[in-house]
Amino acid sequence: MKIVFLLFTLIFITNASAGELIDKTISVKSLEHLLINNLRGDVEVIGWNKEEIKIQGELDDSALGLKIKDKGHKLYIKVKMKGDSHLGDGSDLKIFMPSKTSVWFKGVDTSFSFNNLKSGIEGRTINGDLIIQEAQQKVNVSTVSGDISIKDSNGVLSIESVTGTVNFSGEYSKAYAKSMSGEIFAKIDNIEILKTENVSGKTFIEGKLQEDAYIKLTSVSGDIKYKTVGELNAACKLESQFGGKIKNKITKDLPEKSMMQQQKLNFVSGDGSGKLIINTVTGSVAIEE
Repeated sequence: MKIVFLLFTLIFITNASAGELIDKTISVKSLEHLLINNLRGDVEVIGWNKEEIKIQGELDDSALGLKIKDKGHKLYIKVKMKGDSHLGDGSDLKIFMPSKTSVWFKGVDTSFSFNNLKSGIEGRTINGDLIIQEAQQKVNVSTVSGDISIKDSNGVLSIESVTGTVNFSGEYSKAYAKSMSGEIFAKIDNIEILKTENVSGKTFIEGKLQEDAYIKLTSVSGDIKYKTVGELNAACKLESQFGGKIKNKITKDLPEKSMMQQQKLNFVSGDGSGKLIINTVTGSVAIEE
């Protein structure tokens, strides 16, 4: 009886580890949008100069197959699953696509990475990391429990993670970042508008502001630190509403303290052409060169 059970177990494990291998190439001459839907696994997307889509990888053993719909200006790629099955290791795909085509993605237990895309990235996953490099135009992405990393990109940025760390660098006209309990790190250059929202995680921003830039950094209990590159030309308004401290290492201006352990500091740095607002409820604030 034990031998039969062991044989059955071995057969089950062997079957569970096997998934359909994918190697497809699709010619696309007028493709504007690529849509990717993968319930779980890892998806790597790379932009190139060819007018074709190349898909390589292995499907989840619970997958029914890879569904592809070509509508001329749109191409839809979906890993079709057996109902709500949670068996298997996920579908791992590597997709090459025209760099001038925009991409939309969706996943649940899925991590995505994107490289060299010039027409925008938009989408969300629930339990997965997002890695983006050399993206242009608009990036609008979110995850619940994963980390987000964006490097060497430019354009307009909107990113959100509930529990993960958000880390981005590049040259953006506008950028918005939000986290609940994760940390926010940013290294920016010549930004026009930057807004961050955090609840309990720390926020650290480093970079040079454009003339007339608008920066607003907020948190509930997380500490906030801003480090300027070069001279800071901004009217600064800093506030910790209850119990936090304000440290100003740019000028000699000192914060005002109230009976309710509140600290405020308003001052002008340089020509005051920009605006820097940092507000936290119970966290601390620091600015430095």
